[in-house]
Amino acid sequence: MDATALRWVLAIIGIVVLVGVYFFTLYQQKLRRRAAIKTLTQDELESGVIEDTTLRRELSSIRTMLKDEIVEQDLQQIKINPSLDTDNESSYRPEPVKKAKENPVDLKFPETLNAIEAEHLVLLVLKHPDDSVITGSELVNAFKHVGVEINEQGHGEIDQNPMAQFRFINMTLEGSFKNIADPQFYTYGIACFYDVTQVDLALTCYELMLQKIDELVRVLELKVYNHELELLTLEAVKATRDKLKRYES
Repeated sequence: MDATALRWVLAIIGIVVLVGVYFFTLYQQKLRRRAAIKTLTQDELESGVIEDTTLRRELSSIRTMLKDEIVEQDLQQIKINPSLDTDNESSYRPEPVKKAKENPVDLKFPETLNAIEAEHLVLLVLKHPDDSVITGSELVNAFKHVGVEINEQGHGEIDQNPMAQFRFINMTLEGSFKNIADPQFYTYGIACFYDVTQVDLALTCYELMLQKIDELVRVLELKVYNHELELLTLEAVKATRDKLKRYES
């Protein structure tokens, strides 16, 4: 084989090698992209709840404020009740039912709340819009997911954060979750509350309370209501924040 033919052979081999490397690189990149997508999907599934982008921005803002100080927020980013125009025309009776329109139920405010003066009470209620029951097993899983533990009084609390001084209580006269592990246990609602005179930072406690409530309602598919059992609005959240700012000052 003469020199010219050898050069052509080597040139062709070189081109074949380059093309092979190029397509092999594309193939490797494709595999990496598939692996990344698979990993992301598994992470989201294992988290239990895929958070809304807007919600993550709000909670991130709250965490930043807790590290420094509470400042004014853009309330339009909060998504506690995505459908604030939900019909809430239920009346109330004490029979356990699934549909409020067929046989309404009676939510009882726990006697614990009677010891707190109205102007010092911060209270929100979590329940289904149709007043259907929340089972004990659902509550156990939800409380575990958001870090709520049942204390000796049968109230739910956040032990991991000393600033989270609010409590979750059952919407019954006793207000207790002591029998939550009983297969027959159920409730129509959860009350979350605190006394502003008994906490270190009333506004910080409120922000943490909103954060945990938001986690619970997403897990249990509940809505948030005020002390008059009206759907909580962004205007009401802002009013409470302003009140707590004045109280702390």
